[in-house]
Amino acid sequence: MIETLGEELFVSDCGRVDLDSPTTVQVETHVAFLLGQDLGDSAGVLEAAAAIYPALRITEPAGSGRAPLRTRHIVLGSASRTLARVGFDDMLVTVKSNGVILAAGEPADMWRPPVEALAWFAAEQAQDRNVLRRGTVVLSGSLHTPVAARPGDHVRGDLMGVGSVCVSLG
Repeated sequence: MIETLGEELFVSDCGRVDLDSPTTVQVETHVAFLLGQDLGDSAGVLEAAAAIYPALRITEPAGSGRAPLRTRHIVLGSASRTLARVGFDDMLVTVKSNGVILAAGEPADMWRPPVEALAWFAAEQAQDRNVLRRGTVVLSGSLHTPVAARPGDHVRGDLMGVGSVCVSLG
C-alpha cells in the first residue's frame, strides 16, 4: 500500500510526538531517500538521490482487527553526506526504546534492500506513467520487525554508515 505523506507527518530529529491516547504504536527504522532530480524509472536511482536520512516511521492500525497500518509520523535524522560510500549490503540497524535494544536487522533480511526498494518503487510508478519528482522523500521499507512503543518511550534508530534518529513519545 502506498501512502501520500503530508508535511504535517514530519517531525524533527529527537523531537516529541504527542499521541492522542495511551494506545501502543509501532515504530520502524527506514532509509529515507531525498530525490535531487526526477526519477521516471528504475535506472540511476542512486544518482537521483540527493541525500539519504535515517528515518523512523510511527504507525498505528488504520481500523479494527488486522487492518493495514496508517502512518502517524515520520522522523528524519541528519542527512548522510557520503551517499556514494554507504555500504547498504553491510549496514546494520538497531532500534532501542529507553536504551534497550528491541530489534536489529540488516538489508539482507529485507524483502528488498534499500536501493532495490527505491528502484522497484520507481519502476512501479513508471508503469502508471508517474514520475517521482525532485524533492520527494521515499522510504526504503522497514529494516527490522516493527516494535511496539507507548507514551513515555524514547525511541532511537541507529543505521551504521548513515546515522541515527530519535523521537520521544508523549
